Amino acid sequence: MRLTTRALIFAVSLLFFGTRLHAADVPRIANVQAEIVDRHVVASAELLSGFQPDTLRDLHNGIPKEFYYYVVLNRKYKNWIDEEVYEKTIRHTVRYDTLKKQYTVVKQDFGQRTEEVYDDFEAVRQAVSRIARSVLLPVDRLRPDHRYYLGVKAQMKVAKLPVYLEYFLFFIPVLEMDTPWAYSDVIQGIP
Repeated sequence: MRLTTRALIFAVSLLFFGTRLHAADVPRIANVQAEIVDRHVVASAELLSGFQPDTLRDLHNGIPKEFYYYVVLNRKYKNWIDEEVYEKTIRHTVRYDTLKKQYTVVKQDFGQRTEEVYDDFEAVRQAVSRIARSVLLPVDRLRPDHRYYLGVKAQMKVAKLPVYLEYFLFFIPVLEMDTPWAYSDVIQGIP
């Protein structure tokens, strides 16, 4: 009887601590912030654990990846469902050139397209895993007597493959990562 009790305690603790260690590796959004800068609402957020080993392996095998950040500005109501006031999608496309050993990151943020080339993967991770003060909308479109907050979510998909690879790699899932929504505090200082 004593052996089975110890075995049961060991199994439960292994299950508990095993899931806690695994939960740290789950992709998630953190540090969501909404600020007012130069009379505009800007959003900042960070993706944690976005590059899993499978993602990195696929990227180094020449399969491009797309990271989508969905940013939503909500109006908070006291006893009612919150209203979506504004939404924006930010897309990062990451490609690895196996011959040149270089990463190309294309960022599309509200019609603005920037392309950067990196030699170091850590620089790519930092560039793709962060939304840094992305401009959303002018403060003039908000009412000072209402309360607003941001919601941010990230997804990763396989970028469009060349036509000949689509037929051979049909088994690659379209959606590879999907984080839960993360929210900011209420925006302060709306004039």
